[in-house]
Amino acid sequence: AKEADVDLICVGTPLKPDTTPDNTALVSACNSVSEGLKKGDLVIVKSTVSPGITESVVKPILESKSGLKAGVDFGLAHVPERIKEGHAIFEFRTIPRIAGGIDRRSGKAAAAVFNVFPAPVYVFNSPRITETSKLFENVYRDVNIALVNELAKICEKIGVNVIEAIGAANTDPKTHLLTPGPGVGGYCIPKDPYYLIHPSINAGYKPELIPLARQINDAMPDHVVTLVEDAFSEMGIPVRGVRIAILGLSFKGNSGDLRNTPAIPIIKKLLDLGGDVVAHDPFASFGEINQAFPKLTCTRKIDEALKGAKCGVIVTDHLEYGRLKPFEMIKLMGKPAAIVDARHMVDLEEAVKAGFIYRGVGTPR
Repeated sequence: AKEADVDLICVGTPLKPDTTPDNTALVSACNSVSEGLKKGDLVIVKSTVSPGITESVVKPILESKSGLKAGVDFGLAHVPERIKEGHAIFEFRTIPRIAGGIDRRSGKAAAAVFNVFPAPVYVFNSPRITETSKLFENVYRDVNIALVNELAKICEKIGVNVIEAIGAANTDPKTHLLTPGPGVGGYCIPKDPYYLIHPSINAGYKPELIPLARQINDAMPDHVVTLVEDAFSEMGIPVRGVRIAILGLSFKGNSGDLRNTPAIPIIKKLLDLGGDVVAHDPFASFGEINQAFPKLTCTRKIDEALKGAKCGVIVTDHLEYGRLKPFEMIKLMGKPAAIVDARHMVDLEEAVKAGFIYRGVGTPR
């Protein structure tokens, strides 16, 4: 806008079907910003992009459309978003920012914009540094989760509770293992690694660990379904035609966000196996989930979901599920019944005492 002195570009940067970066929205935003760009303005790219995009894509569009020169007539910097959904106010005040300008003046100007918040802003010499570091942050999380998911599968076989083992390992301040689960959802982590993988391949190096971490995490919904099938096998009843309660549709606890949620592939697999699936979630939009599964029964009442179900599958770590009482659940479900806990929400000993067949990600039989 011509009235603005600072323009922030915050558009989504999704993947194409072949997992290569899709910069369509970014290019469109740059074209729009360039129309109102004037001398003395500052443009800050906040979108997650591949290394070099601020200088190789954003800068040429802004310059060619406006007739102005970046670093001379206007400032240009990359300041990646670090705010976690549901914690924006707190994290704006506490999470440090990083700013990479195409020149020192641009970097300092971008830092000044965010210095209105108490958290420090660190200035780096190039947008390429901050573009890459943002990808490092989410690649780190993805690889860490893949590691603990691998450890969870090992623990299931060797008879060790993975959560207790992780807790013990994390007493060493040099260790920071995350928590295994049914898969990685959300907008950022499932797609950001590819914003690093493809530029690397194009530059001549094919990464090995990062794509493997994606494969491990993408396979976790299948593993949850395997645990369901194993529980049904122990109960001695078929999956086909039997009521199964999915507890949690969103990808993260206490949120209604369904983006890349592992609940969708889990539900699809169970429906393919012939299960009579009913879903519960206190926050998620049922209209959105019913677009994927038009005949899926969804409810806000947890008792309604569990009543008559032979298996309850905990997919999301909503606080509500941490208050579940196995002895009350078994009254609704009737024996035999199983709990498949992908989020470590139900106490194993209580569940077994109540009469449940119990399976969990990283929990020994």
